[in-house]
Amino acid sequence: MKIVELILLVICYSSLLIALFLEIICYSKNIESKITIAFTLSLLLFVVSMSISPLVELKFGTSAALTSSMVCLVFVSVTTFRNILNERKHKVPKLAVTLHLVLGGILLILSILGYIFQFSESVNSAVIVYLLFSVLLSMLIVFRTDPKKQYAHLEKVERRFALAFMVVVPVVVIFSYWFEEQYSQLQIGFMVPVIFILLASNKIYDDLKRLSIIQSKLEPKKQKFKNFNFTKREEEIASLLFEGHTYTSISEQLFISLPTVKTHASNVYKKCNVKNKHELILLLMS
Repeated sequence: MKIVELILLVICYSSLLIALFLEIICYSKNIESKITIAFTLSLLLFVVSMSISPLVELKFGTSAALTSSMVCLVFVSVTTFRNILNERKHKVPKLAVTLHLVLGGILLILSILGYIFQFSESVNSAVIVYLLFSVLLSMLIVFRTDPKKQYAHLEKVERRFALAFMVVVPVVVIFSYWFEEQYSQLQIGFMVPVIFILLASNKIYDDLKRLSIIQSKLEPKKQKFKNFNFTKREEEIASLLFEGHTYTSISEQLFISLPTVKTHASNVYKKCNVKNKHELILLLMS
């Protein structure tokens, strides 16, 4: 079983690193968001903390190992919630989103202070509750809301992962940190790398698909233009935005002023109900 877990960890590391690398490339081309990169990075850090936990425990003690894991779990909690909100049509108040972020920051600070002043046990329990709440709430949002247009093609996959997360994360976390002896007997630690591998693999496939579309300079689906009632000029600008051109580049190619380009681009975003070029590209390629 240990050999299987080691192999899964290696695959998990590789898939998350590749996914992170592709996300950074996509971000450089304005077709990826920062929060998605932060989410993948938090998963990677969590896997790292799981891997080095025995070494940290051996050198610095159990408290240090738990603290490093708790810090990573806070990041996973925050980024999971924010990433889901970024992809869904929701009505979660901004105040609630801010409070969730502030609570995560407080728990992060308390985790570090708890290790220094030796009151980490109660803080660790609070972090676990925060993680469970964040994951379960995020997954409920997936089931109760619709995706934004540019993420509609991922809907079926997201719901499957949401169901998996709702089952696997609470089970693994509870048995790992609250019932450690039973956890060692059940040998369920392999489930986390498996879920992360599947999640990263799906993201790799989606990013490669988007990058191949940009590199091959495929045109957006023309039917989309008709659906959104673009004017001729808006079609030209939407096509150039799809290819990754900047406003300045579009201005030079179409021989129109920069403010005019921005006005037309704003109209395109408004008609498509998107906020930026990243969302527009995802929508036109779907």
